[in-house]
Amino acid sequence: MPKSISMFIPAYNEAKHLKHTIDTIERVRIQNGIQSNQIEYIIVDDGSDDATGEIAESLARNSSNIKVIHNILNRGLGYNLKVAIAEATKDYFGLIPGDNETTIETINIICHEIQNNHYDIYVPYQANSQARPLMRRILSRIYTSMFNLLFRMKLRYYNGLCFSRLPILKKAKLMTDGPSYMAGILIQLIKQHQATYKEIPMYVNSQPGRKSRLLKWKNVYRIAKHIFDLKQHLRTAPLT
Repeated sequence: MPKSISMFIPAYNEAKHLKHTIDTIERVRIQNGIQSNQIEYIIVDDGSDDATGEIAESLARNSSNIKVIHNILNRGLGYNLKVAIAEATKDYFGLIPGDNETTIETINIICHEIQNNHYDIYVPYQANSQARPLMRRILSRIYTSMFNLLFRMKLRYYNGLCFSRLPILKKAKLMTDGPSYMAGILIQLIKQHQATYKEIPMYVNSQPGRKSRLLKWKNVYRIAKHIFDLKQHLRTAPLT
């Protein structure tokens, strides 16, 4: 039986890219034989000050499977994830950024894996890391190694476009709105809730001007606090 998918599309000042992102996913949907009623788009306009909100509303008027949520202020990915999960109704839930950075090849791999396998989580890793600037690659390697060491994990990447069964995803406690929110979710689901997972390749389009947010002091603090809170949670929460 075909599996349905909720696509969370976070968008902050993505007026130039949002429609192209939806169009790319739609091409993949058709190629994989997924019916339009088996997919829903949850666009979260995260306090954009360009035309992102208007474009999202225009897309929703032309498609019954697009939902739009507007934040008055910019709240960040972790917060928006919680909002989108609450709105989701399909079998699987995952994130495709509204910047059209994700290649059609990656989206095709995700959809193919979901339709043809039976894992709880699909965890992408960067297969063309050379598309990222050198400093971003170094920081990403350090970040991944740190979480693997501290939590005895063996994942190749923590901040990818993970797709999870919605019921098991809802078991995870979202303890941060900061950049490490996905690491916390994966660690909880795999270690605490014994979720099955498969790592799959992810390809991204090169965006040379984009910088990593991990070195901002605010985010360094939030990541450190999240690690502490996650350690405490795993010590006290029962296995399920």
